[in-house]
Amino acid sequence: MNVKLLIKIGMIFLLLIVGSIFYNLKSLEIKPTSHVVVETSGSFLIANYAPRQILDIPDQTWDENTQLNDSFDLDSYFSDDNGDIMSYTVSGNTNIVITIDSANVVSFDPTDDWSGAENVVFKASDGDSSTDSNSVKLTVEEVEDEDEEEEPESGGAVGGGGGGGSGGGGAVAVPISMEEGDIKPFDVEITMSDSILEAGQHFDFTYSVEAITDISEDLVVDYWIEKDGKKLISGRDVVYKDFKKEVRQSGLQIGKEIIGDYDFYIRFRLGEYSATAHQPIKIMYVLPPIPDMGSIELIKDDMNVIFMVDIGHNKDRAYPFSIDEKLIKEGEVVWKKTKEVMIKEPIKLREEITDLDPGKYIIRVAVSYGNERVEIEKLFTLVGSKFEYLAPLVKNRTLTISLAVMALTSIIVLVKVLRKSKNKIPKKRDLRKSSKRKGSS
Repeated sequence: MNVKLLIKIGMIFLLLIVGSIFYNLKSLEIKPTSHVVVETSGSFLIANYAPRQILDIPDQTWDENTQLNDSFDLDSYFSDDNGDIMSYTVSGNTNIVITIDSANVVSFDPTDDWSGAENVVFKASDGDSSTDSNSVKLTVEEVEDEDEEEEPESGGAVGGGGGGGSGGGGAVAVPISMEEGDIKPFDVEITMSDSILEAGQHFDFTYSVEAITDISEDLVVDYWIEKDGKKLISGRDVVYKDFKKEVRQSGLQIGKEIIGDYDFYIRFRLGEYSATAHQPIKIMYVLPPIPDMGSIELIKDDMNVIFMVDIGHNKDRAYPFSIDEKLIKEGEVVWKKTKEVMIKEPIKLREEITDLDPGKYIIRVAVSYGNERVEIEKLFTLVGSKFEYLAPLVKNRTLTISLAVMALTSIIVLVKVLRKSKNKIPKKRDLRKSSKRKGSS
């Protein structure tokens, strides 16, 4: 067979293979550099997210032979991003019966005459996934048999103590009971801003201490909020000796989980002498209106996405709102950010997400405070880069394997043909020798 003819046939075969490749690439609809397509409609499969703990559950302490009822609401410490209803269980308790009622409020009842500590863990479940809480230490304190110091009853002042002063502006005068004795070393007046307080805010009060005799020791001032004999939050001040009159403003930070009827106590100790004030208080959960959120604005930048959301809020004071941002692709969270922002006036939230892969995405932004939550989302599609047309080709295994086999076969055939043709062509030296032999003959 003519060598040149074989080479031509091989070249035609290679051209057919190359043409086939380009034809298939063209049929795969090559798309331009990445861009963001406008919001589309349709349903997307969103993965279930396990409940998450948003606050640590505080340790609990109370006296033996007493129950700790309605201690806290578990819904204040867990959140489910899918909005599923959560159920709760607890483990680790032996001598303390723990009850979780239908409203997910927890109560504790220790064994009679038992004191000690146990560490327990609460578990939140949405039916598919679950999350454990932090370890919560439950301490039941032993009560001594000797006579306890009698706490004053709420109401008017008892004994020889001071009292008085209203403080104005809706302030409440706190009645105080002082120990009876021949000598009263100091007089006290206490006022607080209001007896109805707001959960999550700072509780302020003012006290005035005036020495009646020479004070040679430091005056220790302890104050706390309690429920059913259990101290929930407490603080301490010290008024140094030799004071004549001291006026101080102090306070306690009330947690978001402390809601209901409680008792406020403040005790002044000078050596063995003491004076105690008591005032019933009500702590309410005042929910600020959740800020309005505008639509999500998208900006494309190559394979990066920038999104912006206007969050509007106008209040007389700032509130700590939790902002959760997520980017979801095919049911999987590929980017997320959670932060707490003090919001008083409208703000603009702006985030940039880089190096994304092509596909369909959901941007989801949620703003929450306590158990209240508002959420918006936007769907978009990110189309591949200019090299993305190679991906469908690789995914088509039959086409890829066929083209590879054809190309490899063509190369092998050409190599063999070239080798055979090279062997058949006589060398120039051999031609010269043959011509000399003919001449001599």
